[in-house]
Amino acid sequence: MLLAASLAFARSGLVRPYRPDHLTRIGWGVLRYGAGPGFGPQAGAIFCPARPGIVDSDGTVSFRQLEERCDVLAAGLAAVVSPGDSIALLARNSAGFYQTMVAAARCGLDVLYLNTGFTAGQIAETVTGRGVRVLVHDAEFAGKVPSGVRGIPMSGDTPASIERMAAGPRRSRGPGGPGLRRSRHIMLTSGTTGRPKDVSRTGGDIASIIALVSGLPNRAQETWLVAAPMFHSWGWMNTLLAMLFSSTIVVAERFDPERVLALAEREHCQVLVAVPAMLRLIMSLPPGVRRRYGTSALRAVTVSGSSLPPALAEAFMDEFGDILYSLYGSTEAGYAAVATPADLRAAPGTAGRPLPLVDVRVLDDQGLPCQPGTRGMIWVSSRDAAAAGPAAGGPSGTQVTAAERWRETAACTGDIGWFDEAGRLFIAGRSDDMIITGGENVYPVEVEARLEQHPSVLEAAVAGRDDQVYGQIRVAPLPRREGSTATADALRAWCRSGLAPFQVPRQFIIHDQLPHNAAGKVVKRALPDED
Repeated sequence: MLLAASLAFARSGLVRPYRPDHLTRIGWGVLRYGAGPGFGPQAGAIFCPARPGIVDSDGTVSFRQLEERCDVLAAGLAAVVSPGDSIALLARNSAGFYQTMVAAARCGLDVLYLNTGFTAGQIAETVTGRGVRVLVHDAEFAGKVPSGVRGIPMSGDTPASIERMAAGPRRSRGPGGPGLRRSRHIMLTSGTTGRPKDVSRTGGDIASIIALVSGLPNRAQETWLVAAPMFHSWGWMNTLLAMLFSSTIVVAERFDPERVLALAEREHCQVLVAVPAMLRLIMSLPPGVRRRYGTSALRAVTVSGSSLPPALAEAFMDEFGDILYSLYGSTEAGYAAVATPADLRAAPGTAGRPLPLVDVRVLDDQGLPCQPGTRGMIWVSSRDAAAAGPAAGGPSGTQVTAAERWRETAACTGDIGWFDEAGRLFIAGRSDDMIITGGENVYPVEVEARLEQHPSVLEAAVAGRDDQVYGQIRVAPLPRREGSTATADALRAWCRSGLAPFQVPRQFIIHDQLPHNAAGKVVKRALPDED
């Protein structure tokens, strides 16, 4: 596996001959800030300083300019807050977002990333008790800054705006160094089924970098269109990867499917980073609109953040070619598996195979590995060494098994799934989404996948509703494609032809659209109960 990882690094262009002075500068940067967000755009500033680092609605910033602005901004933030303090970031994808992230890390600040879809009340509730002193925000969110928290706008004429601070005169570097406190980058889980939870990241973990470089076909000095929100782990991680590769990042403040295709054509993007809901919106465009834009430069479309419906994956690859890669993981457990185009063609609906240096297991209720085809809880660990060696005794003198030790290093994704005989992982759905009806377990994702294969269904979401007879019944709110007249009886017959009787929804609710959060996930707790 290590050999495969070495080959992947060489293939990506990260491993190649370097000038000694360049290696020295890179080594000093890693020593100073680590390989996480604080390292920032240093690789590009050293290897290709004039190359565009970020392209957003305000224009193009070269790697050299980006590095200088991150340094200046770090000095500005250091004058406002102290190492170890927490700031919050409420902004859409932009150069300013990235610069703030890097500058905060260089100051040793913790960063709390807020969902741009949060209400003022949700923001106030989220930052209260977390020690947040400063909230950096886009101008449109100025009214959502809680009382008692200092707001710093992303742009504007005030001296304290991020734009003004980053464009100031070059100053000495921030307080970086081997003893600098490594900042924590706090992501919030999507909260589609309940209250969002905090998950802390430091970034730059070598095992994660090896896994992602080995699992994805990225190459150095390309152009990445990052459409996924940078405040979620998928968009955030890809900004780190792009800068590691000295690749240009192209962003749009708001997602618009036609705008994304236009940007991909204009900037000759080789990589598109998105979430499945964005692919759905692209495929919802009229064929003539989709084919209006030249996207032949695209050689990799990488998605994560939610399940990728088989029908959507096949339709997208039929239109744009076999360039689709789907990453499976969770905010809590990190990235676990990747489905390549070949996997998605051979086994539609698969989450792929485990990434290098990542141990993925499906365990039963007793914590024992399930046989291929048998469902269980999915656990993930990238710390294989922690499970090696003889098992030590527990606090009561009992022997701790290797399996018990492994689980101490692993994280449960909260998903139920199984491996097939070929070693591909499949996801049945989240354990807290499971519907128990008449004593049978129904996993919504399987019913949704069947519904979305119907030519009239644009998107499906299946949820349980309390029922005095069955415990729960299956309800399927869904929007139809424009011009479709499919009835509930027709959709029920469609489900019966491909699902077990207990999986067929008892109620169908037709709506114009489903509720989504800013990352494109369906918010199931907000699903409509009736037409």
